[in-house]
Amino acid sequence: RATGKLKQLKGANSIVQAGELLGSLELQDPSSVQQLIAFKGHFVLPTKASESSGSLSFCAQKKAMLALEGYEVLGSAQELAQAVFQKEEGLSEEENVSEQVQAATQLVECYLQVERSFAPLLSSGSEDLAVAAVLDEAGSGAANAQLKTLRAHGRLKFRSDLVAAVLEHVKLLPAHEPREMPSVTEGFLNREVSQKTLRLIREEGHWKRLGELVAELSELPNIAGYSPVL
Repeated sequence: RATGKLKQLKGANSIVQAGELLGSLELQDPSSVQQLIAFKGHFVLPTKASESSGSLSFCAQKKAMLALEGYEVLGSAQELAQAVFQKEEGLSEEENVSEQVQAATQLVECYLQVERSFAPLLSSGSEDLAVAAVLDEAGSGAANAQLKTLRAHGRLKFRSDLVAAVLEHVKLLPAHEPREMPSVTEGFLNREVSQKTLRLIREEGHWKRLGELVAELSELPNIAGYSPVL
């Protein structure tokens, strides 16, 4: 247990910024506490399986989502997409495909959520005008959301490469054909049949939605930043 004096550097009602020093401690024995050192390195998110915990594909999908939101990740877009489509042990082939289609749908949707703000403006104007227009559309209450959108769009090349790599993996999945729902015997729906029915319904919905999103991608302006997904 450490003892000492607390010296306050900011008074009440002070306006402070994130990370600003608010006070300091003068300890009688500084060696009695763990010392904190400011991190000055370059923070990136790993994509290697050995560096993640839990489901590899689920962790990779979360990193892919962060990349599509404008954060920097370690590794190429192709490596990250491959990790997203890593098969999970303990799941059947059909279950793996279902999970992969769902992941692809969510990633393409995340990409388009940003680009829907820019695509109409880029098709008829310059990048600078598009950025200015996006900022003008945001009220003061939406400023943070628009800044996040701008941050993501600023990494358009990597994000487009990632979505293109994801779609390449989708092409390698078994050809999708609508399947019949499991039959129910005498009105009784057991747990196994119920789970399979719900999975098939969800999978059909994701395939349909993914097709709609791919069609939307094809309508993006023909500019360099969008070329990987066109």
